[in-house]
Amino acid sequence: MSPELLVAGSIGAVAFLAGLLLLRRRAGRTRGVSWHAGAGAPQNPRYTCGGCKGEFTHTRRTMAAWRKGTRHPLCPACHTKLQAQQAATRTGGTHVETLVQREAGRGRKGRRKP
Repeated sequence: MSPELLVAGSIGAVAFLAGLLLLRRRAGRTRGVSWHAGAGAPQNPRYTCGGCKGEFTHTRRTMAAWRKGTRHPLCPACHTKLQAQQAATRTGGTHVETLVQREAGRGRKGRRKP
């Protein structure tokens, strides 16, 4: 084998390994929770939603709720609905009504109508 071919093969192998390590490192970064069933953590990484009864994987928000004592956390969709209902209760109307009223006084690009 020629020395040029050996050098090119070595460079290619190093580049491949560097790319593999980079991809592996990025794959470990998720928005979810790294699962350590230690103190203060539920035994199962999945939970049943208290609203829709669907099964979901714990997130940082649901893990924090578990540590505070909530045993029936809500999935992201049910949590969003609950927040909208709570906002409507505080403001006296639904969240959608509030947005519609806000947009009714504005033109197409967010400017007030004369």
